[in-house]
Amino acid sequence: FCAFAIVSVFVCYTAFEDVLDTLYWASYIKLAITTIKYIPQAYMNYSRESTTGWSMGNVVLDFSGGLLSLLQLLVDGSSTNNWGGIIGNPVKFGLGFVSMFFDIIFMIQHFVLFPSKRDSILTDDSGDDQEELIQRSTEDIDHA
Repeated sequence: FCAFAIVSVFVCYTAFEDVLDTLYWASYIKLAITTIKYIPQAYMNYSRESTTGWSMGNVVLDFSGGLLSLLQLLVDGSSTNNWGGIIGNPVKFGLGFVSMFFDIIFMIQHFVLFPSKRDSILTDDSGDDQEELIQRSTEDIDHA
């Protein structure tokens, strides 16, 4: 992707391509990178069967941003009676859709598929609560 971006900038400055076209290509690169960046996290959550240590607050914020982006496209299309604006900006639509798609996957993994796994750090196999675990670990340090 970096090589493609460098070539696009070079072609732009050698007057073979317009600057706006280069920016459009850069936006397509961003869409591809955004799509690719979510896949490893979804796979890692699936293979570990856990979302422990992962902030769901960022996922909710990302979902909100994607939703508001799509709503802006709909409001713009409605106010101008020109629904071609949604198709006219495919990268904005794609970024909103891809973000929301993966965020829904992450929320399902966190709240539905692996809910008991995220709390396993706070308890051990015997079911002791967090305070007892802290007390035992401080006793272990004192004995060492």
